[in-house]
Amino acid sequence: MPKTLTYQQTFTIQAPAQKILAFLFNPENHLHLHPLVQRIDILERGTTPEGHPFVLFDVTDSLRMMGIPFKVKYRTKMIRFPENKLYLDAVSPGNVTTQVSWTMQEKDGVTQLHEDVSLTAPSLLANYSVNQSKQSHIGMFTRLKEKMETQ
Repeated sequence: MPKTLTYQQTFTIQAPAQKILAFLFNPENHLHLHPLVQRIDILERGTTPEGHPFVLFDVTDSLRMMGIPFKVKYRTKMIRFPENKLYLDAVSPGNVTTQVSWTMQEKDGVTQLHEDVSLTAPSLLANYSVNQSKQSHIGMFTRLKEKMETQ
C-alpha cells in the first residue's frame, strides 16, 4: 500500500534569487551539488503549453541500503515558473514518485530558498526514501550555498 510523506526546509543564501534559479534550472549543475547524483542525461528542453520552460532528464543516483550499494535511474521533469519558482516531478522504479517545489524570495541580495517535498512510495520504502531525499537535499543546498556565496 502506498504511503505519502512530506517535508519542508528553508535555506538562506547570500545571493540573488535569479542567479540561484538559473543555476538550479540547469540539471547538469546537480551533478556537482547533489551527493547522490552520478549521472544526468538531458532528454528534452522545451516549453509547456502554458508557456513555462521545462527540462526532461534522466537521473542516476548511487544509494546504499543496509550497507549494499546500488544505482537507481529515474526520470524527472523540471518546470520553471514565474515568481522565482521551480517544480520537479520525478518517477523512480518501485513506484516511488516525488514532487518538489523550490520557491525563492529575495530581499537585499539575500535569498530564502524554501523547499516543499511530497514523496509517495510503497509503505516499506517510504521512510527510507524520504530520509534519503531529505538528507541528500540538505547536502545539495549546503553545496549550493557555498557555490553561490563564493562566486
